[in-house]
Amino acid sequence: MSKPPAFQFYASDFLVDTIDLSNEELGAYVRLLCHQWVNGSLPAQLELILRCAHAVLPAFEAVWTSIQGKFTVGQDGRLRNPRMEEVRQNMVRFHESKVLAGKSRWISREQSLSAAKAEHEQSTLTSSSSSEEKKHPSIPSKRGWRTASLSASQEAAFEMFWEVFPRKAAKALAQKAFAKLDPDADLLGRMVKAVERQKQTEQWQKNGGRFIPHPATWLHQQRWQDELPSVPMLEETGRLLPRLG
Repeated sequence: MSKPPAFQFYASDFLVDTIDLSNEELGAYVRLLCHQWVNGSLPAQLELILRCAHAVLPAFEAVWTSIQGKFTVGQDGRLRNPRMEEVRQNMVRFHESKVLAGKSRWISREQSLSAAKAEHEQSTLTSSSSSEEKKHPSIPSKRGWRTASLSASQEAAFEMFWEVFPRKAAKALAQKAFAKLDPDADLLGRMVKAVERQKQTEQWQKNGGRFIPHPATWLHQQRWQDELPSVPMLEETGRLLPRLG
């Protein structure tokens, strides 16, 4: 971290600590404290201390004798005022606590944003699933509710339906609807014939088949029961319906 540009000045403590100093001694002491704050320590050599205090000999000898005891020599051989270093460490700890508090608030904010984003995505997914279910509601059949998986006979029947249906879209949904419907051979035959007739209608042929419903929708809505306008007689397709077991 960068060095603090200023230090806290405890006026009452300072007055008590320097009550026996003259103005000249007090001025030199304050200048040396400021030098220590900026540079971290003071040189132990008297000629260098003279430069720090902007003083000259022999007048400074008596001044230095009065204030020398307020500095101690460290292991590195340099001088420091213990109280000044205590103030420095307190400020460092205070600054670090502020930095940690700021990081904690930032992390908390990011976690909140991530949670809100995940909740929004889940809500959107749930809403989309609900809309799809409303678009393709489940159809009860005479054999009751069944799973979406197709048996071997249902698979063969579905493939016949899928082959004749002109719009090949959402096959999985169509299989699910077909499994729930579970048509027998008679119903499958009517469904195939209905598809063949509806393929001849203007609605299914215009705009390149744009208005042909999805096969799942066609099954859900039982569109083989639609009443159609008269169309030319269809030629026999020659397709044989599989026997359903």
